[in-house]
Formats: sequence, C-alpha cells, structure tokens
Amino acid sequence: MTDEETRARVPTRTVHVRAARLARALGRHLRAQLPPGGQVRVCPPAPGSPLRYAVVFTGPAGPPVTLEVPLVLRLTPAPDTRRPVRLSARQAGVIDLPTGLPAAQARTILRVLEAALGRPATLLRLPEGSGLVGARVTLDGALHLDVLVRR
Repeated sequence: MTDEETRARVPTRTVHVRAARLARALGRHLRAQLPPGGQVRVCPPAPGSPLRYAVVFTGPAGPPVTLEVPLVLRLTPAPDTRRPVRLSARQAGVIDLPTGLPAAQARTILRVLEAALGRPATLLRLPEGSGLVGARVTLDGALHLDVLVRR
C-alpha cells in the first residue's frame, strides 16, 4: 500500500481472522435469541458466495434440526483508520426448513432466525483508531484485516 500524496510505502500488516472464529460469533448472536433450553451450533461455512453455514438447532422438545443458512459478510463503513468499523452478516438467500418438522419447533426456529437475521447482525467491531486501512472476506469465510504498523 502506498500513500497517495507522497507515494511512499505505508507499512501494514495483515491480521487473519479464521472462519471458525466468525462462525462462533454468529453462534453467540443466534444463541442470544433462543428460548430457555435451546441450543445452537454453527459450523464454518462451505466456500463460495454466498457463504453457507450449517446451523444445528437443538431444543428441549424435538430432534436436532440442521439448516443451511446463506449469509454475506460485509464491513461498514469502508476502512480508513478514522472511523469505527463493523463486520455484519445478512441473509443472502432462502433458508429451507426440513419437511416433517413439528409446527411448534418450526415456529421457534423461524422466530430465532427473524430476530437474529431480520436486519444485519454485527459479528465484529473494530474501534476508531484501530489503524484499519483495508479488509476483505475470503471465499472460505475468513477475514483479512490490513492494519497500519505503528512505529
């Protein structure tokens, strides 16, 4: 990366946030919406666009239910070192419920998904002054953050 005014090289380093860590953050976000006795486990996504997370819901009544949840991860606002930045996830396609799912269990899962993903879900926040100058989400669901090296 170079400074636009001086054309001098700006020292940066890349921090890698693994897909499994982001999947755990998504799991915490979903867990906050669960009724008492409910559990959720989120697996790292299958590579591609959108990212497809396997989400396993387990409740006090009924068998575990595995859903494929398509999400897009996005950083806002664009990193520029001055403002705080957040990584959010938003639904990027249809989530199919399995056939034969009891109605009460289906309603509970739909309520959780609507509460958690009805608007973009914040998975990560970087404060103002973090030195973030660039970032990208890879096709395997990992995050690469380019930060200024402080001297």
